[in-house]
Amino acid sequence: MKKQLKVSLRVTVFFMILAIAGILQSIPGADWGTKAQAASYSSDYRYWSQGASDDYNMRQYGCWVTAQAKLLYETNVDRSAGFNPDSYLSWQRSNGLINSGFYQTNGGNAPSIYASQKGKQLTYLGNWNADANQLWFNINAGYYTIVKVPGHYVMLANQLSKEKGVLYCYDSWTPSSSVAPQPLSRYSSWQSGYVYRNDSRDTTPPTISNVRITDVNADGYTVVCNVSDNVGISKVEFPSWNTDKHRGEDANWIQGSVSGNTASARISLSSLKSGAVQGNYVTHIYAWDSSGNKTCVSTSIVYIDRTAPTLTDIKVVEKDSKGYTVECKASDASGVNRVQFPTWTAKNDQDDIAKDWWTNQAVRGTRVSGDTYRFRVNISEHNNEVGRYATHIYVYDKYGNYSCGRSGCVVPLGLFPQKIVKYGNSLLSLYNENYSWDEMKTLSGKLQSKLAEVEDAKKQQVITNLVSDQIRQYYYIGGSQAGKGQPWKWQSGSSVTYTNWDAAQPDCAGNSEFYMAAIRGHGRWNDMPSSYIYSGFILETPLNLKPAAEITYGNKVYRFYTAGIPYALAERYCKELGGNLVKIESEEKNNVIAQKVKELNKTFYIGASDEKEEGKFVWRDGSAVTYTNWSQNEPNNAAECGGENYVQMYANGKWNDYTGQNVDVGFIGEFDKTPAATSTPAPTNTPNATQKPQATNRPQSTKKPQATKKPSSQTDDSDYNWSSDDTSSDDVTVKKVTGVKVKKAAKKSLIVTWRWFVSQDGFEVQYALNKSFTKKKKTKRYDLYAERVKLRGLKRKKTYYVRVRAFKKVGTEKVYGKWSITKKCKVK
Repeated sequence: MKKQLKVSLRVTVFFMILAIAGILQSIPGADWGTKAQAASYSSDYRYWSQGASDDYNMRQYGCWVTAQAKLLYETNVDRSAGFNPDSYLSWQRSNGLINSGFYQTNGGNAPSIYASQKGKQLTYLGNWNADANQLWFNINAGYYTIVKVPGHYVMLANQLSKEKGVLYCYDSWTPSSSVAPQPLSRYSSWQSGYVYRNDSRDTTPPTISNVRITDVNADGYTVVCNVSDNVGISKVEFPSWNTDKHRGEDANWIQGSVSGNTASARISLSSLKSGAVQGNYVTHIYAWDSSGNKTCVSTSIVYIDRTAPTLTDIKVVEKDSKGYTVECKASDASGVNRVQFPTWTAKNDQDDIAKDWWTNQAVRGTRVSGDTYRFRVNISEHNNEVGRYATHIYVYDKYGNYSCGRSGCVVPLGLFPQKIVKYGNSLLSLYNENYSWDEMKTLSGKLQSKLAEVEDAKKQQVITNLVSDQIRQYYYIGGSQAGKGQPWKWQSGSSVTYTNWDAAQPDCAGNSEFYMAAIRGHGRWNDMPSSYIYSGFILETPLNLKPAAEITYGNKVYRFYTAGIPYALAERYCKELGGNLVKIESEEKNNVIAQKVKELNKTFYIGASDEKEEGKFVWRDGSAVTYTNWSQNEPNNAAECGGENYVQMYANGKWNDYTGQNVDVGFIGEFDKTPAATSTPAPTNTPNATQKPQATNRPQSTKKPQATKKPSSQTDDSDYNWSSDDTSSDDVTVKKVTGVKVKKAAKKSLIVTWRWFVSQDGFEVQYALNKSFTKKKKTKRYDLYAERVKLRGLKRKKTYYVRVRAFKKVGTEKVYGKWSITKKCKVK
């Protein structure tokens, strides 16, 4: 803070003291202490403050000294290391321009005297008025002004005022070590201005260095450089043009922005005379200092590619009940940057599409060879929804150009065989679903099959042919060992005698690889952990399945199989035995078949399908379906089931179009009365299912639902005996759901996940507002492949309690497992 400028005549001392007292009274009330502190001035002179000084008087009254020091730095009089308000104060004292009482003599001329001693010329023009017009005049004339405001002095910030269009000043009043430039309007009045002209001749041009081109894309590029100058940079411009079409005189001059010592400009092609076209571009950089000196440098040629990549051969290369794989070919002259595969289902619009899909790594394809890219769509990432899926493919090059294509798929419900071949007295079927070892064993039991067993090189060649062109890396077969060093055995219990291990296998990596798999391509074996995400499996189904019942009608024999094999496998099974899936041409025949179906209390596939043309049902021999017995509102091709192209008969004899991959649907085969000799046993004398259909006479699930009261361990479907008759348990066990997790989702919704397992027909999720599940309780049912669901329409800010249980269908009843552990979560 400055007390007063002049103390020359003794007769004025008394009045000066009064004036000083008046100014002191206008200083903001603040006590910064009387002890000296270490000087810590900002490296940016514009931020110098009185509070950074180690001198008490400077901290209290040094606004005039600080403003003059900023003036000397900005006009390039002194930019030496160590120059700051304290060093300038020391000079003033040594030159008699300020005394011990902090009174200044010849104060307005002090900066000019300092400049003269430094060999520079800074002319003091006098104390002018300080209205806004005058101050803008000073700025535009290149003059420098120290403005007197009530009880204080600040330096006018010329360049910053131009940039902002508002008068700014470099202030100094703060107890802190630095203070940012402030609008001059923060002071109520501007009393006068001490005006200076820099008459030193500056001939040093600015320096431009470290030029770089960044963010190049189809729309333009960014030029960045470092700029510096001894008196300060006044502006930087970036003239740019297309060198294929124009010369420098046609350049568009792009105004750059300067921050510290960095200048930059975005060169938008659309702003140039050539417009946004593909080709070569160049930018020159011009920098001016406050004395009018300039420097120019050129950038290197920048090539802009605006040609979109090529996208061809989009196709679904495999699908199963857990998803599908999309393949495409993508190429670009400048190189493919990425291929994105945003995917969503037909249900609930695009609620399951990946966030920021255009850059999200989660939906980025993998380059498998040359210009071929693939992406796996998993239903677990789409709320486990089956039915119609849409996948769009976006190919981007490094310039941001892109091409778009589309694909789609209907994801089926249930197992989906990729290949079926006959070997000996069995059918080998390959699946791309990735299950754990225990789940595969359980599934094989439901299908009255087993994981493939390889007894010799001839059968191994069949396995090799199966996996040679498949999508998965490994395919599990039926070999396993009880632990490291233990003998390998097949699922049927026999020892593994023939082997086809890959090099250095088995190695039991991590002491956890106890299961056998054939490797894609060459078919050699590798020991594997109990589950692997990029795996499938191979099943072996005997051609001597025992039917649950057999009847004769006309000159045909009809066999009712409860094995839940997929439709395609069921058809192949019947053909290998000289027949086909049943063909029903009349009401009389339907009634005969339906009577046995009713006794067995199960649903069965029959031989009708519209897989080739939606809505046009034909029998397996190609003849049109003329007689029908559809259930109410059928056929409906329900999308939620993944599309329904195959006909099943309900237990009441009515028909339904259904997915062809449900492991809980049996099949009915139609054969000649005297078929060619096969290894199929003739179970016509005492078929257990015919004489004693347990589900009809004694429905266990109604009288004694064992799964709820006393879980049994005797229902492992994986224990199907390949040499004995097919038997069924009197008790039904449903596992308890584990691994339940609940987390917040979007507003008014929660995400519920759990650990999926095979031996069930579906799940129920129950939620309520209290732990006893009596307040606002709701229960929702989901299909057998659900493991992640979203609960919608919940109350905001409320805590919900959630539990999950599984169920199995027994006849027309459902048997439930125990509820899972209850989880709670608060809704957003």
